[in-house]
Formats: sequence, structure tokens, C-alpha cells
Amino acid sequence: MTKYLLIIAVWIALYALPLFLHPMHQPDEARYSEISREMVVSGDWLVLRINGMPYPEKPPLFNWASAAGFKIFGPKIWVGRMVSALSMLFLSIGIFALLKKFIGETAALVASIIALAQLAAAGIGQLFTMDPMFSFFMGLTILFSIRVILSESKKSYWLFGTAASLSLGGAMMTKGPAGLIIVGGIVFLWAILTGNFKKFLIFIINPVFWILSIAVLYAYYYFAEKRLPGISNYFFIHENILRYFTKVHKRSKPFWYFFPLFLGGALPWTLIMPFAAQFYYKHKSAWQKDKSWLLLAGVWALFPVIFFSFSDSKLPTYILLSFSGVGLFFGLWLYRISTDQFAEYYILLRKKIKILYSITFAALTITTFVFAIIFMAGVKLSKHMFPEPSIPVWCVFVALLAAISALIIYFYKWQSIRNMLVVSSIIIIIGTGLIVRVANPQIGHPALINELNKLAHPEDIIVQYSVHDMAIPFTLQRNISSSLVIGDMRYATSNTRLDLSAKHIIDYYIRDEKQYATPTNWPCDENIWYDQNGFINIFTNDKPVLAYTKTKYLAWLKNIKVFPITNDWKYSIIANEAYINKYMK
Repeated sequence: MTKYLLIIAVWIALYALPLFLHPMHQPDEARYSEISREMVVSGDWLVLRINGMPYPEKPPLFNWASAAGFKIFGPKIWVGRMVSALSMLFLSIGIFALLKKFIGETAALVASIIALAQLAAAGIGQLFTMDPMFSFFMGLTILFSIRVILSESKKSYWLFGTAASLSLGGAMMTKGPAGLIIVGGIVFLWAILTGNFKKFLIFIINPVFWILSIAVLYAYYYFAEKRLPGISNYFFIHENILRYFTKVHKRSKPFWYFFPLFLGGALPWTLIMPFAAQFYYKHKSAWQKDKSWLLLAGVWALFPVIFFSFSDSKLPTYILLSFSGVGLFFGLWLYRISTDQFAEYYILLRKKIKILYSITFAALTITTFVFAIIFMAGVKLSKHMFPEPSIPVWCVFVALLAAISALIIYFYKWQSIRNMLVVSSIIIIIGTGLIVRVANPQIGHPALINELNKLAHPEDIIVQYSVHDMAIPFTLQRNISSSLVIGDMRYATSNTRLDLSAKHIIDYYIRDEKQYATPTNWPCDENIWYDQNGFINIFTNDKPVLAYTKTKYLAWLKNIKVFPITNDWKYSIIANEAYINKYMK
């Protein structure tokens, strides 16, 4: 029980507490927050909607979970983040509970903690986005599948086989069939490398397990297709096959894109990867003892990176699952070097790591002080460059924290490398996380959106002009009309993507370059989408109107009377004459 409490304590420090410390991250958190809010408000738990428009890009499980939280606690951003954070916690507990029988409690405990205590895992794992839940289900499927392959009785075979099937179903209901390919690839390669292919084959040809995995996904899309014809084709073809093999989502990156992200995301453990690799290279006896599980760790860590490297659509969150494999690798290594057989090596390594981490914290101290100076200069030079004055204060705080940590790491007589590394990683993650979360208000202009919320009245018309920011409907707790500027100017969706995909909007919502039309077979809420003329008609009528837009787009409205209310360096809030006459005269 104590070991589970230790995992929970690390999770609270790195995941639970920071949930409340940073504003909404764009675009993912804004998107999924609004989808979940509309699910609760509309009572429609079958078809996902965003600002009144069908959202066919993902299955509903993640939004079901967050909407259930909204139903209980209200539509608050921390509720959705808690779904992600709990997913990371349960995956960590699963690593410990399902592997301790094979690699020992100590190694399993360390692996589960390191799975949490990495920069990318802690950063992504507390965001309101699908990838933590997706990684949770995929991770459990891997672990349960390994238990099936290594099972020694029919009871355990059926127990863990059923659990693996349901977990795989959960992964596919979270993000789609990519979960099957990733999990299948990892377990298949591990089975081949460890001589367990025959048992793997017996497992995967069992039709009962396939039925359990696919049944819920099939049932969902059966009923969703009746409601919205074409949704299945759009999801499976456009969102999976075309997303992977084409540049349709405009997220193309170089093949090597994920490799530096992987190394950076595994910090601070990346710093000691060479020590661990060298250890197993030199000590063949240790390699032989840990071989099967090291191979699992390696395939688990590298397969998602390699798989998504071949994709034409890349986002940093795609490789979140890999960091659990990194945790397993270091858990095995730290346990092995702490055994009596390697006592001399352990003492020498402890000195090297102590110096390395002291230098790392010293470098972090200098870096954050430099950033503090830069941020302070930015505030003095232009209030628009770094409008959040607390950033340099937090930088100084983190610099002092790093300096104290450097002194503690160097002068404290550490007996355990494991404890030194875990404590150091927690400090580094918390320190860097604080800076990122304070700086994050620069993304999405939340101050201006909050100002819009104060200015808006229930009877006012709120329009986004040539922008589409999902933080606005979620903050104002209502659907917001949007104007798409088309014709000679451009599709407003070409860069903003309407938080869906530009192709989706253009394919289903715009008939040609000169005419905007709502879809005939995918109904959306009325009075949500307007073209340029529609916006002008609304803005010049006798009803109060507030519009949120980029400041540079005001030039497109020079032929009508516009009243700027407030702005920052990029965005503006404008009002029509009716609004001014009613509220400001």
C-alpha cells in the first residue's frame, strides 16, 4: 500500500496541483472543453459538436468522460484536465501492479514513477487533450497482452485476454484504430524478439477477443451513421488513412521530427541514457537477466516514434506513450545497478551523476536568470512583447530553486542514485513547468477573451470575424457566430482551421469560392456561420453586436461604422453603433 501512496504523491506534485495554475491552452484544450460543454448542454451524447457544428474527427470516449465531469462539477477547465491526469496516474499504477511479479516490486515501482517524472509526460499529461487517455488504454493493452502471452493457466489467459481486449476497445473509442496498430506492433515485435510468437499468435486469433475490442466502436458508429450519414467514412478514411499517408491536415514535418522531441521529452533522464546503455553493453550478465524486459522497454519507447515518423501528420503529443517505455528501461537499470554484484560500479557512477546533475542545475540557474533579464527588458521596451509582468519574477524564483538544488545535489551525501535522480527530476519538471505556465497566457489572448465576456450581455450578438477561437464560446458559455471571409481575400479557415480541419469546413460547408452554405446532410445550429455580406448585415442592424477579430482585419470593414472597444497587439474587440448607443452612452 505504501508503494501505491508513493506513486500517488509523485502524481499529485507533478500533475494534480499544476492543473489549476495555467490558463487554457490553445487549440486543443479550447476545442475539447467546448465539445464537452455542448454535450452536457444539448444532452446529445451521440454526436460530438463544436460551436453547434458536428465534429466527426474523433470517437466520443474522452469527451464522454470529461462531459460527465462537467455534469458533476460544472464546465471548468481543471475538470477536463483531471481526466488526463488520472489517465497518467492509472497507467503508472498499472505498470507497477502488472509488472512487479516479473521484474520485482522495486524495479516496477521505480519504472512507474519515472513514467510520470519526465518532462513531456508531465507536460502533456495535465492538458485537456485525448493523448493521455489514449496512452493509458494503449499502455494497459500492452501490459495485459504480455500477461496473456506469459500466462500459465486458462483462468489468467481469459482474464488478461478479456482485459486486453476491453483496453484496446477503449483506445479505439478514444482516438481510433491507430491504437490497434501501435499496440499490435509493440507486442508483435516483443513476441518475435523473445521467442513468444506462437503464444502471441494463439492470443490474436481468438475471435472472442476481437469481438470484445471492436463491438463498442462498431455500435457507436452504427448509430452515429444513422444520425449523420457519412461520419464513418469521414472518420476512418479522412481522419486515419489520409491523415497518416497524406498532407491533408497540413501538419507535415521532417522524418526526424520526433527524435529530438523524444530525447527532449525524456528529460532529465536523457542525461543519463549513455550511462545506462554503456552498463548493459559492458555487463553481459545484467543484459541476460533483464533481456526480455529491456526489449519490451525498447520497443515500447521507440515503436511509436518510428511509426509516427513515417506519417505525414505530426504533433508532439503523438509519442506520449513512448515515455512509459523509457520509465520501464530506467526502472530495470536502476534496480540492477543497486544489487551487490555491481557495488563498486554503483559508487563510481553515483559520483559521476552527482557532478552531472550539479552542473545541470547550475546551467538551469544561469539560463533562468538570463530569461528573467530578457523578459524584464521586454516589458520595458513594449508592453505587448511580454505583457505578463510576473514572468521575470517566476524566472528568478525558478533560478533560486535551481541554485539551491545544485548545492543540495552536490553537497548532500546521497546513498541512493535512484532517490537523487527522482528528486532531481521532480524539481526540474516543477521549475520548468512554472515558467511555461506563467508564460502560457501569451497563447490565445485570454485577457482579451475575458474582457469580451465582461462586455457581453445575454441579448447581444457575439461574432468572431475571420477568426475562430474555441476559448470564446467556452468562456462565454454559449455558441458564438462566426464570419468566414471568402472570395477575393482568402478562406479564413486556411490558417485557423476552425479548430477542426480546413478541408472539413471547405468540403462540407462551402460550395465554392464565392458562396457560403450550410451543409444539407450535416445540420448545424442556425445563425452560426456568415459570409462577409452576412456579417455586414448583422453588424449594421439595430441589435447590439460585439465582434472579436484580428486587428489587421479591421481594414476589411472600412466601409461600415466600427467602434473599437479594446485591443492588444494582435486582436481587437469591436462594437456596432447599436451596442454603443445601448450600453456606452
